[in-house]
Amino acid sequence: MKTMRNKLAKRRSIGSILLAGWALLMTLIALTNLTDLLYSFGWISWPFRSGNVDYLTKVTSAYVSDKALSQWLLGVIVVGQFVIVAMLWRSARSWKLNKSSAARNARAALGLLAAQWFVFA
Repeated sequence: MKTMRNKLAKRRSIGSILLAGWALLMTLIALTNLTDLLYSFGWISWPFRSGNVDYLTKVTSAYVSDKALSQWLLGVIVVGQFVIVAMLWRSARSWKLNKSSAARNARAALGLLAAQWFVFA
């Protein structure tokens, strides 16, 4: 009985670590995109940024030569990323605490993450 409990606790810890790892990665990505967006408006001059506004401007230049469109697109992406970040941190915490909603939260967060990568890749 004790070994089964240890196995379940170890499994719970591994799941929590994996979810926290994804949450940390997405936090860094969202922060670099946010700083790039703020840099594009001229509000900050910090070198810690993604460069995605320039990339989006280059990609959308075949259709529209307006930087505002790239800023708007990156703004939508950043909002979505911070929603995903909050969901990932919440699911990592609920997984660690062994809440009944942990698996559902994790599936929703990872599904939304996969959908965002699929749409914007």
